[in-house]
This record gives sequence, C-alpha cells and structure tokens, in this order.
Amino acid sequence: MTVEAEAGTHARVRQFTGARTRVVWCQQAGEAGDDVFGRGRELQLWGYDSEDGRGAQVILDTFSNYHRPMITPKGDRIIYNHLPQQMINVVDWNGSGWRSLTNGIAVDVWRDPATGIEWVYRMEKEIKEFQSGPLTRFQLDNPAVSEMVLNRADITWDNVQLSADGTRASGQFPHPRAGFARVPDGEVSVLGRGCWTSLAPDNSYLSWIFDGPHRNLHLHAPDGRSWTVNINHAPGIDGYEVYHPRWSNHARFLAITGPYKTGDIRKNLIYFGGPAVEVYLGRFSPDFTRVEEWFRLTDNQRADFFPDVWIEGGETAEVALVPREDPAPKTESAPAAKAVPVRVRLEGRLVAATPTPSVVSISPYTQALVTYVYEVVQVHSGECDAPKILVAHWAIRDRQVLDLGKEPGGTYALELELFSDHPELEGERLLMETDEFDLPFYYEPRP
Repeated sequence: MTVEAEAGTHARVRQFTGARTRVVWCQQAGEAGDDVFGRGRELQLWGYDSEDGRGAQVILDTFSNYHRPMITPKGDRIIYNHLPQQMINVVDWNGSGWRSLTNGIAVDVWRDPATGIEWVYRMEKEIKEFQSGPLTRFQLDNPAVSEMVLNRADITWDNVQLSADGTRASGQFPHPRAGFARVPDGEVSVLGRGCWTSLAPDNSYLSWIFDGPHRNLHLHAPDGRSWTVNINHAPGIDGYEVYHPRWSNHARFLAITGPYKTGDIRKNLIYFGGPAVEVYLGRFSPDFTRVEEWFRLTDNQRADFFPDVWIEGGETAEVALVPREDPAPKTESAPAAKAVPVRVRLEGRLVAATPTPSVVSISPYTQALVTYVYEVVQVHSGECDAPKILVAHWAIRDRQVLDLGKEPGGTYALELELFSDHPELEGERLLMETDEFDLPFYYEPRP
C-alpha cells in the first residue's frame, strides 16, 4: 500500500509515522536528473516538516552542492557536504545560521546518550572512488574537538550509520564487502556482498545490505538470522530499481528514492536517474519481514536524491524481534550437506534480452548478470509449469564481457536453477530491462 503526499497533507504524514516528521533531501535543477551521487553543483536543499503546513519547501535555494544532507539528532539543524570542496556545512532548519564546520565528508550524526553532545562522523578524505578514510568524529558545536574512530582507508561512505550506543557502525570495507565495524576497536564483520549498508538506530544491531539488483534489503540479526525484504514494489516504483535506502532515527521507518527507469540499460540505469525519481518513506512491519506501507512524499518534475528522515521521539523506538529458538543439540555426526538446488532442463524461446552493460558502467562491481525473458517451449526434466520465465545470465565475469550467443526469436536449451536458491548472488549487480517482474525467476549457473 502507498499513500501519496499532496499539498496540505501534513496530517497524513503525521498519521503515517505517528509523530512530527521532518525529511531533508537534495533536488537537482533541470530535467536531466542524473546527479544521483550528489557530486555536481546544480542542486538545491529541500525539506518537509509535517507540522508547518507548507509541504515540500526549499531550505537553501542557491544552486550548489548539497551532498548527503542529514538532520541532526535534535531535529533542528541539517548537516551536508560540499563534495567538490570536501567541506562539511551546517544550517538551521529554517535556512538561517549557515556556517562551514571543517573539511572532510560527513557520513552520520550521532548524539551521545550520556552527555547529549552531538557528534558528526566524517571521512577525512576520499582516497579513490568508493574508498575513503580514516573515519573520525568531531563535536557539532565545537569542531575543534575531534577523535579517531576507525583508522583505515578502505571504507565506502554509502552508507555509514551508528547504533544508538555508538559501538557499531555499518559500512563496506570496501565495497562490496558489506557489514559493520565495532567501535572503537575496529573489528570488522563482513555479512555479505552489496551496497548501501545501514544499521538500526537503536541497540538491536539489526543491519541491512542493499542487493546488487537494487530491489531488496538483506537484513541480518546479531543472532545469525538473515532474511530478505523487498523495497521496489510500492505503487509508483512498480518493480523498477530504487536507491539511497537509509534508516531513519526511528527503527520502523526508512527512506528510498525511485523509480530508476530512464536511460541506456548498457550504462547502468542508476547513473541516469531522471525527473521521475521521488522520495518515498517506508514503514517496516513489527517483525521487520516486510515494508507494510509506503508514503510517496514528493511528486514533482525534478529528481530528488539522498533523503534523510527525522521523527520526533524516534530515538525511543526499538526493534522487537522474536528471540531465536535454541539450536538443536550438537552431535558428533558430520554436519548436514548444503542442499543441492533443483535443476530444470528445458527449451526456451528468447522473447526479450537485457543488453550487456559496459565494464566501466558497472563500476565498482567487477561482474554483472543480465536478465532474459523466455517462452517455455518444452520441459525435459524437473518442474516448470509457467509459460514464460525470467532467467539471469552472467554477462560480465571478472571484468570480462561474455558472449552469451543468444538472439531474440531463437530457441535454446537451458539448464536452470531457481535464483532464490543462490543466496551468493544477492550482492551481485543484476540488470533487468523488463516490466514483467513477477515471472518465475531462474538462474543459469554456467558459464
């Protein structure tokens, strides 16, 4: 279910979140909408306050760089980066009180529960694309006071977030090795492959990794459980790619942008953005197994990127997962072998093919899968009752483009396994140029 924001609907936003809500993001001027990573100078700083009745409003209208805007824990100020200058700035919610703080790239703002001091976490410098460091922090109201947090130079800043107690930070070390680091000892736990990591804003240490297809979150609980939550089926997103997923200061709410459906699929749709990219708010179900409702906050002809959400009192919300049942007693017998995926052998007529992207366009990924749509002609072994299926093929492996040797209209022998039986693919880049997202989804293991 999705609720769409309109002028004068502040009461509906409050009803959706249960409290006063502020959202900040950067908006790109013009129709291109292609500054998805917030590196250009044609951006404005925008915000939304559920209590002022004004709807979406510009906070800083000067066209400049407003990379990764973040609302402070008290909800009254906004931290953002001027990325070309690698300078961190702050401004009051009403647009006054602007000042530069220090150099670097701000990645999170955290309030010490013991002292109430607000700290800005920053990367001191960008080493190369998708790698930066070290991670330090400074006091928002006294930038001269700074401390080392993680002394390493391989951190990907999309997306670093702190737990409420400040002892864990989500991140990639570097992309696509995704997980979290313990602070301040620096021990890194890699949970999987992917991007845009995030950490619940309480002390549950629940975390997520955004998958390579840019359609799902893979949640990881500290007791070892993991599961997948889809985030690209909100009405208005309609199965296309999404981006910029970020947990709010309230554990039940997140923000994303989308849909990404403009441009040349061979060059990665995320890079193209487009004027249809809007800000969506999502509310997790109490058990965090799904997003139970969506709220489309923006509806304009400009691309909106990097949303951050602040909900009054959100810092008191906590994740309440059902405790994991005790595992079965250990025995001296050998561990059970991993289940072998069931294979289906069939002939399929190729109906539509996603073009193979260039190696450069998928950076920092080094390999990619593309999806083809087939009509099932004949099943030779295994079970497949669907008349049409979606198949993921490797198109790039280790920066080498593969010749798939398939053309639309041709009929091909395929040996397939369910994509869902291959969790190792969760963090791989997957491109999908089709609107038939609900077809049974298979994977061809070779080449």
